[in-house]
Amino acid sequence: KEWNLPDGSLVREQKFNDGPVTTLRFFGSDRLAITRPGGPLRVVGLPDFDTRYVKPFGEPVVVLANGRVGASRNANVILFDGGTGDNEVELKGESGTSLFLHTDADKRYIVSTVVNGPCMLWDAKLNRIVRRYTTNDVCVDAWVINNPTRVLTCGARGAISVWQGDRPTPVYTRTARLSTIAQSDFRHSDNTLLVIGGNDECGLWSIDHPGGAAPCFYATSQYSFTLGGYAVSPDGCSVASKVNADFPRYALATGLGSTAPRTLQLAIDMHAVQGNPVLLSNDEVADRKSTR
Repeated sequence: KEWNLPDGSLVREQKFNDGPVTTLRFFGSDRLAITRPGGPLRVVGLPDFDTRYVKPFGEPVVVLANGRVGASRNANVILFDGGTGDNEVELKGESGTSLFLHTDADKRYIVSTVVNGPCMLWDAKLNRIVRRYTTNDVCVDAWVINNPTRVLTCGARGAISVWQGDRPTPVYTRTARLSTIAQSDFRHSDNTLLVIGGNDECGLWSIDHPGGAAPCFYATSQYSFTLGGYAVSPDGCSVASKVNADFPRYALATGLGSTAPRTLQLAIDMHAVQGNPVLLSNDEVADRKSTR
């Protein structure tokens, strides 16, 4: 569905028989990809929603530089032109199913992993595997740090490891205070890692700390944190996150970097929370006197 934001009116609706939609993403300015786990991946033109091409695979999908797209077929990476769907190249990986695909800030390198398998770094420009990293724990997530020779892995039992070049062992490993790591998100702009635990915990880590990754804060909530939407304040001292609850609610962790950060639950008087939270600096709040 396409909506007119100023008045909330429905502009256009198009139905496809592919199953429930889980993700929408742009392939350029005039292509919209409709994806779901297990496929298919349908790319439609804008503004008419006319189908341009359909691929048999689905999530995970990443958008690369120069209009290229990377997708997963089992544990292999499929590269193709996002505009036309042509020039398909398949890069062979391990047996199994890819848990995720993530890119570096320049959208050239892809990192992926399979259940109980190695973490793999791919070069989408040269169409090859760069290297494999074998972790001692189930790798639930991995990220390419701004320097493409460094890879960050998150283990299910709380291990955060940084790998460098061809070294077979991590440069260092830190243990998160979380009992488990269920999800993570990496911000390339300042190399910070947000980790979400299975017991209503979250932590923010600075990867570029001189002594290795160091925690910026750790917080718990009576509700479960989720990566459905979160924001870090401009000064790095607060994190707001949507939380899983029976009614709309945000969790706000404040005082980060101190010895006693606080976590607040903010109830939202709405039937559903839409969009991601945004945290403003004091100057921005002063500029937007009606903003809360």
